[in-house]
Amino acid sequence: GGWDNFTGTTLFDEEKNMSCTAAYSYYTELEEGLLNFNASAETCFSKVAFDNMTFAEAYSYMGMTCCQDGLGLCSPYTMNPCADPSAYVMTEYIGPMETWCFELMSQLPAMEGTADTCASELVLAKYNMTMSAQEGVTGAALSCCTDRVGICDDFSANPCKNPDAYVKNQTTRVGWSYYQCSDAMFMF
Repeated sequence: GGWDNFTGTTLFDEEKNMSCTAAYSYYTELEEGLLNFNASAETCFSKVAFDNMTFAEAYSYMGMTCCQDGLGLCSPYTMNPCADPSAYVMTEYIGPMETWCFELMSQLPAMEGTADTCASELVLAKYNMTMSAQEGVTGAALSCCTDRVGICDDFSANPCKNPDAYVKNQTTRVGWSYYQCSDAMFMF
């Protein structure tokens, strides 16, 4: 972490031929708060002055390109949809949302997978969208988690009379297509 993790000479914006160091300097001129920023659950989700995004989103973009591990300052405070945190692959693409996992997850605060949090609503302001946490986290886990298991899976629908008999990874047919049971249940 810290500056030893920062790759200043990496190209941040190809179109403007701007390195990470130049981009950081440019953005700190636009937003004084970036220079002495103290990351917290509260500060990461306040808006920056220069764009319609939060500090979490800004640092996510910078971190993805300019940090050796890809993690921006606000990473600990943004959503990881995976039941096993190490299964999260931030560089996967979420087709239906037409965005990258890191980009979408940086818009949402971290949460634990409990019955209450999974029953709550998520607001994706950038997409002008509100959805249940169950739906959003399950959908994100299908793209962003190597094992496709999300933090809300324990609270998802189970079609079996005996809940212990549910085999999430079993293939089933829905209409003319085949899906894993966990994916098919997400459709209903």
